[in-house]
Amino acid sequence: MTPVECPDWVPDAVREEAKELLEHGLMDHEPAIVLRMATAPEMRAVWRRLEKCSPGRGGDPDWPELGIPRSANSPDSDRDAALRYFFRIACRDLWPLDLGRLATEAEQYRRLADELREAAASWGWEKVEDPEDDEEWEALLAAAEVLEGKAITFATRLLCAPGERLRGQNRERDYAVRLADECVFAFPDDQIPSSLIATVTSVYFNRTDHTRVTHKHVQHWLKADAKQQSGK
Repeated sequence: MTPVECPDWVPDAVREEAKELLEHGLMDHEPAIVLRMATAPEMRAVWRRLEKCSPGRGGDPDWPELGIPRSANSPDSDRDAALRYFFRIACRDLWPLDLGRLATEAEQYRRLADELREAAASWGWEKVEDPEDDEEWEALLAAAEVLEGKAITFATRLLCAPGERLRGQNRERDYAVRLADECVFAFPDDQIPSSLIATVTSVYFNRTDHTRVTHKHVQHWLKADAKQQSGK
């Protein structure tokens, strides 16, 4: 099987994401894990379930930090973006996220958005008489809105970051809790079952038979994490 040959049941968006990850060889994605996540028979039920979920970020042509392309003309572009996002996160090495970078970039986007809004406001409505000036004024506001959207995206990712609580010895537990957090971001309107998280976790770590992660494991980890967070 070549790196880009996936089973027919793999969603097109996931197939394209797997191809991109393998071709570009991103540092935080091991090819063996990407291939396993894209081809393991256990993942068929995962994709079938996620394809029925409502994607997050609806109407927002974003996901810029992941470099995920979207087509404005595609009615499934939001779902495709969510599926690609989920796959990339599911394949990623355990939490290599630089939280400081996220905070810095969020602030930079917000500052640039403020500067554009101030530039547009400095013109004043009464000064915008030429149609070309009017278009430029609207372009400034539109650009500011895009930058502000990016700032919100980074800020949301920062708020969702499990951070230090996922740097323990139980890698399966850390991965499962992180993946559950990401599901809230990708599919905010759906309650992703613990059995799905367990399946993806087992595939990621190549756990089979008696070493497989179960939904009971995941439920226990999530409850313990929620208790830990509520106690802070």
